[in-house]
Amino acid sequence: MKTEQQQLNAMYARVRQVFSQDEFDSLAPQQRMLLDNAILRAANKQGLEAVTVDRLEGIKELVTHHLWSDAHEEAFTKNDS
Repeated sequence: MKTEQQQLNAMYARVRQVFSQDEFDSLAPQQRMLLDNAILRAANKQGLEAVTVDRLEGIKELVTHHLWSDAHEEAFTKNDS
């Protein structure tokens, strides 16, 4: 049986497969919060092993395309200027 630390390390490795460092760095703080909350929800309900690459790809699509519109991007880009 894997220790909790081993499970966490394996989950983070899966996250890095789906989100490159550049992609992660380009997320707005609100998008990071959405991402973190989605991962936490899956892990809390079904365990760390439930945070699979397929699930992470779905979360990525939701966070970057469906829950984050062009209007959000434009608004936050203007605020950064």
